[in-house]
Amino acid sequence: MKCSQWLELMSRLGLANNEDTYTALANAYSEKHRFYHSTEHISAVFRRLDDAKTV
Repeated sequence: MKCSQWLELMSRLGLANNEDTYTALANAYSEKHRFYHSTEHISAVFRRLDDAKTV
């Protein structure tokens, strides 16, 4: 998950950057017990959002 994608999402939603929230989310999703909802899962969600922009 890239911070730039998070920042773009927050901007599109008309929200503040919330970089602290991004950091907390990235840290939580990096925990060892995460096997499905990992940072890779979040990156995949952002890729799907990017795909949806071009359709």
